Amino acid sequence: MLFIGALFVSCLVTLFLARYAWVRREAPTAKAVAAMMTGVSWWTLCYALELLHYSVPGLVLEPDGLPLFWFRLMFIGVVLLPASFLVFVLLYTGVKERISARLITWLAVEPVL
Repeated sequence: MLFIGALFVSCLVTLFLARYAWVRREAPTAKAVAAMMTGVSWWTLCYALELLHYSVPGLVLEPDGLPLFWFRLMFIGVVLLPASFLVFVLLYTGVKERISARLITWLAVEPVL
């Protein structure tokens, strides 16, 4: 149960960091950091709910007929991280000209699939 509590705390901390970065979105890398922290927050929240579902049955709802519901939802946050990290690195290293609408579209293919 301590591990599950740590995941919820991590979720809150990363949500705070995402909000902090979004408020300062005029900074070059702030939007990418906000996207990364949102992905991490979603990942830890779903993972905590999945563990809580199996640790204390009945506490967390899981739709009937959908085993591993929270585990499946967790991967929305997981697939957001590599794309947002790549954009962060490109912005941080000053290679802004490589970031285009086409790159963002290609990076969005994996999370959508």
